[in-house]
Amino acid sequence: METQLGLEQLVQEQSRALEAANAALRQSRKTLETELDAARRLQQVATQLISAQGIEALYDQILDAAVAILHSDFASIQMFYPERGVSGELRLLGHRGFSAEAAKRWEWVRPTTRTSCGEALCAGRRVFIPDIRNCDFMAGSEDLEGYISAGIHAVQTTPLVSRTGALLGMVSTHWCKPYEPTATEFRALDVLARLAADMIERSRAEETLLRSEERFQQVAESAGEFIWEVDADGLYIYASQAVEQILGFKPEELVGRKHFYDLLAPKTREETKTAAFEVFAGRQPFRAFPKSGLTKDGKIVALETSGFTVRG
Repeated sequence: METQLGLEQLVQEQSRALEAANAALRQSRKTLETELDAARRLQQVATQLISAQGIEALYDQILDAAVAILHSDFASIQMFYPERGVSGELRLLGHRGFSAEAAKRWEWVRPTTRTSCGEALCAGRRVFIPDIRNCDFMAGSEDLEGYISAGIHAVQTTPLVSRTGALLGMVSTHWCKPYEPTATEFRALDVLARLAADMIERSRAEETLLRSEERFQQVAESAGEFIWEVDADGLYIYASQAVEQILGFKPEELVGRKHFYDLLAPKTREETKTAAFEVFAGRQPFRAFPKSGLTKDGKIVALETSGFTVRG
């Protein structure tokens, strides 16, 4: 009898152990599936971010990705303006799910604002609040009431930081119910934040360069002189409109089609070409560089050139 009871107990223990092992296996499979899904989403996000046309489209892609990865009900993205106030401020650039009232309330956020992004700006790190009703720094504030009226009960804010450590902005996700992201979701969010910061920094640099080029062209086109730019081989990559009055060529007849020495008089072409390339190679500015130009209709005119080498 005792032997039979012992055997039954052993079977029961083995059954419980087997059930626990199966449960662990199911959880492991679920975790793996979640991680694989997050990886696939991040791969799609990376492609979408790279192909986003313009800064606004980039913000939209980041918001959509944040909502998808963290299964949130709301999302927002802010840009950091260090020149505002003592410690800088965050400006709302875009959101998913905010009412007009909520967007207006949080259009600008300071380090003293009692929200997750205000706390993240003050602390310089991610802030996660699984239930805003249990958040000490929000207690009794108008911002807590703002969250509740907007239907938000959980929130996280992650700083977007450049490779050099400069704060670019914040991305936040919000939930209608108390929520705690998994370790997998947080890892995916960290990857998204890195991608987003890199893309924002690149996009801002491209826009700055574009504005600089536009200013250069405005100055060049308003000048009465022939302003030009050539590559390392001497091929025109820019020519101002004044070239038509001076030499008779339209800018489009030069850019990508002719070298600067094609517009030199034949008798001085080689000599001037050699001297010019020596100046280019030395990367030194030059003044009063005399040469004889050849107009479109074959006339020879005296020209004087000044310039400098653009460093790559």
